Amino acid sequence: MTHDQEAQFTGRIPPYSEEAERGVLGAILMDAERVLMVADKKNFTDSAFYFNQHKKIFNLIRDMVETGDSIDLLTVHNKAKSLDALDDIGGLPYLQALIDGTPTTAHAEHYLLIMIEKQARRDLIKSGSDTVTDAYDEELSTIEAADRMSERAKNIKHGKREREVHRVDIIAAKADAQWESVRNGVDTGGVRTKYGTLGKVLGKYRKSMTTFAAQSAWGKSSHMLDESVSMGYHRIGDAREPTLCLSLEMSEADLGGRFVSNVGDVNAFSLDQHGGDAEDVKRIKYAQAELAKSDVYVEFPDAYAHDITDVIEYYVDEMGVTMVFVDYFQLIGIRGFRQGKVEMHNEVSKMFARHARGNYSLCMYAQLGREFERQGREPTRWDMKWCDALNDDSRQIMIGKYARDTGDRVVSVEKNNSGLCNEVCMNLNARRYSFDDVGLRPFGEDGKDLQAGKEQDMPI
Repeated sequence: MTHDQEAQFTGRIPPYSEEAERGVLGAILMDAERVLMVADKKNFTDSAFYFNQHKKIFNLIRDMVETGDSIDLLTVHNKAKSLDALDDIGGLPYLQALIDGTPTTAHAEHYLLIMIEKQARRDLIKSGSDTVTDAYDEELSTIEAADRMSERAKNIKHGKREREVHRVDIIAAKADAQWESVRNGVDTGGVRTKYGTLGKVLGKYRKSMTTFAAQSAWGKSSHMLDESVSMGYHRIGDAREPTLCLSLEMSEADLGGRFVSNVGDVNAFSLDQHGGDAEDVKRIKYAQAELAKSDVYVEFPDAYAHDITDVIEYYVDEMGVTMVFVDYFQLIGIRGFRQGKVEMHNEVSKMFARHARGNYSLCMYAQLGREFERQGREPTRWDMKWCDALNDDSRQIMIGKYARDTGDRVVSVEKNNSGLCNEVCMNLNARRYSFDDVGLRPFGEDGKDLQAGKEQDMPI
C-alpha cells in the first residue's frame, strides 16, 4: 500500500515537513560535501522525502557527487537541463528559492532528523495498514501475520535501512596505511593493556552496565581492545561472543592500530617512531588475517546518548552482539538537555544502565577527576559523583589507580556495592605500550579508605 493509498484508507494526510525538506536541499546546494556526510551518518535516503520533486532533486545531486561533479546552483541546473529534467525539479527559480530560504547550513542536521522522524511515522502508518490487510487475509495464519507485523516494526525501529557494518579487520587495514605514513612524520599514539587476572576477578560481564574509571592515559581504551579481542577472537566455537566497540574519541586508523598491536604483538613503539621493520610488517599482516576471523565490530557514532543506543540496538538485534564497550562516558550528551553537566551525566548513566539491563553486557569507560590527588589519597568509587547509577546494585565498578604504598598501577574491583573485593596489579611495558599482568595485590590501606568514605557519608 502506497502513502497515497494510506491517505485514502485513513482519511488523513501522512506526516511530513515541507520546510525541513526544503531546508535540507537548500543546505546541500550550499555545502553538499558536509551535509551529505551528515546525511550518510544518519543513514538518510531519498525515501525520507515526501514530495517527489524534492526526491528527484536529492537523487540528481547525489548522482552528481558520485561522479565527481561540483555542486552549486548552476551545475545542478545544467545537469538537470542535460537530462531534460528541468520540469521535474522546478527549474532554476525553484533551486534559487531553496537557497534563498536557507540562510545557513548549520541547521541541516536538525532538518534531517525531522525528516527521518516524519518518515518513521509514515512507515508506522503503512505498517499498521499492512497489518490490517494481513489480518483479513484468510490464507495467512495468525502466527504468520503476527510475524510480519513484528518484522515491519523491527524495520521501522532500525530506520528501515541497511546499516553499513564495520568489521575490525577493515579498520586494521587503515592502520597499516597510516603506519606507512609514519615514516613521513605522522604520529600514532596509544597504549594497549593486557588484563589476564582481571578477567578472573570480574568473572562474567553480566547483562548490565559495568563502569571502568581512571585518569587520562591510564589505559582504559586499551582495556576495551584487550577484552573485545578476547571475547570476539580468541574464544573458540560457540564460546565466541560477538562484541561491539564504540569509540567517541579515536580515529579509525588509531583504533585499528591498537587492535593490530594487540593481536599481532607488534612493537607499537617501533611503528610509531619509524613505521616498523620487516618483522613488524609480517606481524601486521598476520594480525589483519586473524582479525578477519573475529566477531568484533566497531563504530564511531555521534556522541549523543540516543544515537549510541540506536547503534547498539542494531548490532544486538541484527548481528547478535552480546558485549558492548563505550569509550568514553563524559563525551556523551543529550540533545536539548537544559540542566547542568552533572545532571546530564547522571541522566546518561541511568539511561545506559536501564538500556543494558537484561539485554546485553555493557562496559562504560569514564574519566576520573583529580580531586583525590589534591587530597593526597587514592581514588574510590566516591570520586565518581557524576554517576548516580552507582546506587544500582547490579553494577560492577573498576577503578584504575596508582597504589599509594608502591606506586604500582592497580585496578580495584567492586561488585554489587559490597565494598572493595579485589585488586589487580599491572606493570607498564613502555616498549610495547602494554601492561604486564602481575596478579592479585594483597589488601593494604585501600579498603580502609573506602570505608572512611562511607563513614563520612560522601554524596555520589
